[in-house]
Amino acid sequence: MKGYPATAGDQNDLTVIQSLDFPTAYGKRKAVTRARTEQSG
Repeated sequence: MKGYPATAGDQNDLTVIQSLDFPTAYGKRKAVTRARTEQSG
């Protein structure tokens, strides 16, 4: 990407992506973690 003004030099774009989980996904993940912890202990 060319800089503007010309004296600014070349510029880059940075893209950040974050996934979004619904509250039910958090609950299921916690249940799986709890079950694995109980199995190992």
